[in-house]
Amino acid sequence: MDDYPRRVIGNAHPRPSLELVESIMEIYVKNRTTDVSVARVYDGALGVVVHHGDKVRATVFAGRGYDSYLTLEGFDGEKKRQMKVYLKDSTQHIRWKK
Repeated sequence: MDDYPRRVIGNAHPRPSLELVESIMEIYVKNRTTDVSVARVYDGALGVVVHHGDKVRATVFAGRGYDSYLTLEGFDGEKKRQMKVYLKDSTQHIRWKK
């Protein structure tokens, strides 16, 4: 699962990647998973949509990632701060489609 973001970001179209995200999240909800895996899925989904220049979805996934990392890391968490930047401006993401 660690290579999840790298495997899905490169797809020519975001749909297969986002369907994979949805499938993984369904499993996590069913199993009541609340660890860092959930935050990583949102982080990976953010990478997919910024790669394709989708600001609206980027805001959604950055917000979900922010909430997840806030719960895991607290207010001073590095990933939480990073998600906050992307929540405000997704074009700051390193994979933003230029």
